[in-house]
Amino acid sequence: MTAKTENDGRTKTERVTPLFKGYIYSTAALLGSIGVMLILITWHCKRREIQPWLNSHDPLFELSNRTVLLLAGVLHLAFSGWLFATRDLVNRVIAALCVGLNYLVYRVAMVWAMEITTPFPMENFVAWRIRVKPQTVDLCWKLFIAYLVIGGSALMLLKLWQSKQLKNEAWVRHWLKTRDQDSPRQKPVIPKPPDNAGGCIKISCPHCGGHIAFPAHGVGQKIACPHCGAMVTLQKPDDPPKEEKV
Repeated sequence: MTAKTENDGRTKTERVTPLFKGYIYSTAALLGSIGVMLILITWHCKRREIQPWLNSHDPLFELSNRTVLLLAGVLHLAFSGWLFATRDLVNRVIAALCVGLNYLVYRVAMVWAMEITTPFPMENFVAWRIRVKPQTVDLCWKLFIAYLVIGGSALMLLKLWQSKQLKNEAWVRHWLKTRDQDSPRQKPVIPKPPDNAGGCIKISCPHCGGHIAFPAHGVGQKIACPHCGAMVTLQKPDDPPKEEKV
């Protein structure tokens, strides 16, 4: 039973691992792509008509837009490399979930605190550089945030459920082992057969004290003692001895 439970635990872990790896590697690839894109589209912006916008300050961070874009690109690349290099699956999922929550907080702060309408100026600039509609960039960003937050939360709940299941199974294994140690199986005690088992009775000769063995159905008969030759009446051991005349 213990071996079967351990195999079940390994099977559950093997089933969950591909989901974790798929989520982590896809997140790392997307973050790396975003980081490269932000760095490239900002680094090559040398046109004079966009320099005033790049030098203006971000309403939330109070940094120039160029600095925000470059810093965001570097952070995305660094975090992507960390996701690929780190081995702990749970820590990587938690980190990816935190990135999604940071995105979400940034959007909420821009919309509710700063009262800036979407698409944001940053999104308009990125959409202009990659030649797509700003609404497309805003939709992709929303989907990416949902993927990070919902996917990371679902995987963490799955991990917690799996850990609880394995913990319960480990407790059951420990309880079974403790029960077997505290209550060992006792071997059945076989009673020692009495001396007269099988219908055989033993008595002592009243004349010489020699032992005489005879079957139970011989009680009451008279025989000559095999030791001294005196006549002896066969009787049970608890009966009073009777002496016979020779």
